[in-house]
Amino acid sequence: MQVFSRGDNRPIVTLDALSGKVTDRDYKRSWVNTSCPSVTLSSFTDRMTVHTMSVTHSPLGKLNYVASDFQTGKVILSYKFLAR
Repeated sequence: MQVFSRGDNRPIVTLDALSGKVTDRDYKRSWVNTSCPSVTLSSFTDRMTVHTMSVTHSPLGKLNYVASDFQTGKVILSYKFLAR
């Protein structure tokens, strides 16, 4: 998953599987000390997941992303991005 900026022609936020973990990566605010959430890859495997995202497009945009277990509704991973 990624949110891509046509203005910058690059990703803003992505969801990646890296080194046995699933993590959100924030490319827009990489210059700030941001802590992106991550969970073990096994948290996403062998289950159905629901991904919801709310995005506001603008120079002061925002994003709210949540991945949860389909059967239980339990949140597996969430991330909020506020452009400043």
